[in-house]
Amino acid sequence: MIVDCGIHDIDMARWLLGAASSPSNPGGSRVKRVWATGLTVRHPELADVQDADNAVCVVEFEGGKVLDFHLSRTGLHGHDCFTEVFGTERKLIVNGVSDIWKTPALSNATRLTANRQPASNP
Repeated sequence: MIVDCGIHDIDMARWLLGAASSPSNPGGSRVKRVWATGLTVRHPELADVQDADNAVCVVEFEGGKVLDFHLSRTGLHGHDCFTEVFGTERKLIVNGVSDIWKTPALSNATRLTANRQPASNP
């Protein structure tokens, strides 16, 4: 499930964390430790093929960066896809507010700043 549903999330997170290989970062950051688990909540037949319909994963990279993500084949609330990147004083939210369409938002302890655009598909 993690590779099937989360490969693009993993690629984007590695890029955001500076863990992806690039000309300026040959080899990227190596993975130090991984923890993952999955459940078959809505589709128990997936257990027959050792798959899950919901999963959570934590990846620790050398240098202390951490990626965590939740994946679901059964999101009853629809396809809710967003990214939060936490820094030392702020966090960046990409597509995490329902009235923001694919635009970044920046928050700190006191406010949320967003570039608001009308949703194309309300």
